[in-house]
Amino acid sequence: MTDSPTRVGILGFGVSGSVFHAPTVSATPGFELVAVATDFPGHQVKLRTQYPQTKLYSDSEEFFADVDDFDLVVVSVTNNLHFDYGMRLVEAGIPAIVEKPLSSTSEKARKLVAEAQEKNAFLTVFQNRR
Repeated sequence: MTDSPTRVGILGFGVSGSVFHAPTVSATPGFELVAVATDFPGHQVKLRTQYPQTKLYSDSEEFFADVDDFDLVVVSVTNNLHFDYGMRLVEAGIPAIVEKPLSSTSEKARKLVAEAQEKNAFLTVFQNRR
């Protein structure tokens, strides 16, 4: 174990990112919300207001360029990006929590899970209700 906190990044700061993930990460001992990527101006203002110490990325490519700075990433963007972003994180060896649905098809979901298993990368799906 290390005394350093787990550095968490969040891709997306809509309802799920701002209401579920950011507050939970911020309130959990041993975790630190270090970065959020969102290209929506209103979400950026909300992030700056609620989490002024958190690095803001206005574009996901900038976020992915620094992905090695994170110990865990939460994917909380539009559904059509879940598979692509999840795969990029798995390929980079970064533990990932991906919002439901994991992907747009069961074939893609199986592919993502298989890649995570092959790389021995942590991957899970966030679901807070059924």
